Amino acid sequence: MKQTHNPNRKGAAMVPVLGVLIILSVAAGSFVSSTSSALKVSQRQSQEIQTTHIAEAGVQVVLRNLWRNFKTTQNFVDMEVACTGASLGNPKAAQSGTLPNVGAYAASVVAFSQPGTDTYTRFVTVRAVGWLDRDNDGALDAGEGRKTVDVMARFTLQRSPVFDYTYFVNNYGWMDGFHQNDLIINGDMRAN
Repeated sequence: MKQTHNPNRKGAAMVPVLGVLIILSVAAGSFVSSTSSALKVSQRQSQEIQTTHIAEAGVQVVLRNLWRNFKTTQNFVDMEVACTGASLGNPKAAQSGTLPNVGAYAASVVAFSQPGTDTYTRFVTVRAVGWLDRDNDGALDAGEGRKTVDVMARFTLQRSPVFDYTYFVNNYGWMDGFHQNDLIINGDMRAN
C-alpha cells in the first residue's frame, strides 16, 4: 500500500488539540479562582468570629468589674463614681488585655444613665474593640483584623420575681452565712 500525502492536511490535528488545551486551561483557571475566592471568604468569616469573641471578652471584663462591687455593696455609689460622665469622647472604667496567641481587646464604658426617676436601675453601655494581634505588641496596627462591639447592660436593685423575700430565716430563727457586721439585705426577710 502506498500512502498519499495531502499537503492541505498538514497540521490538521493541531487545531482540535489546541482547542482542548484552551478549554482545559480555562477550566483550571476557573477552578483555581473559585478555590482561592472560597478560601478568602472562609478566612474573613473566621476572622470575624474570632474578633467578635475577643471584643465580647473585653465587654465581659468591664461588666464583671462593675458587677463585683455592685453585688457586694448593693448600691450604685461606686458604679456612679467609676462611670458618671462616660461618653464616646470620654470613656470610663477602661480595661485592656490579651488572649495569648489569639488577640487583644480594649473596652470601656461609653454611656451611663439612670432611667427617669427610677433610683433602682442604671444602664451601662460598654464599647469594646477586639483585634487579631498578629505581632503580639498589644496595639491595634493597620492590617490586623478588628471588630467593635457595643453592649448595653442593666443593673437593678429589685426583688426576685420568683421569691418575695431576700432571706428566709430557718426554724430556729438563726441567720447563717453572715458576719455580725455585714448583714446587707435588699428586700424583705421571712421566717416560718
